[in-house]
Amino acid sequence: MRLSRTMAARLMLLSAAGALLAGCGIAPSLGTKFDPTSVPQIQKCVSTKDQLVKNLGQPYRKGVVSGQEQWTWYYSPGGVITMGHGHDYEKNLQNLIIAFDKSGLVADYVYNPPTGIIWKPESDCAERASGSSSF
Repeated sequence: MRLSRTMAARLMLLSAAGALLAGCGIAPSLGTKFDPTSVPQIQKCVSTKDQLVKNLGQPYRKGVVSGQEQWTWYYSPGGVITMGHGHDYEKNLQNLIIAFDKSGLVADYVYNPPTGIIWKPESDCAERASGSSSF
């Protein structure tokens, strides 16, 4: 079977595109984008879970860390990541982690923490109010 000129040109173009992308990766987006202007409105020992969901949407992840409930809102944009070159996806990265006290109020939170930090959140609003918190 003989290829037409159009088909041969398309195959060459696809081969060239494949070779060009060999040094790149395509990352999918992850999580759900949320309004970062809502973050400063979060109040420790005041904001509730219902308020957070209303303002930020459903969290990306819910879990318990060291016996304390934590919710995470996370968004990482997708796109082409080129080997050896910076990518501006970090400026669009969103990472909000909220720790709750036993009554379900926001005990502490961290927004876009630098990589590698160890975050030790406040644990209980009642302890903080009485001055007996160990943090």
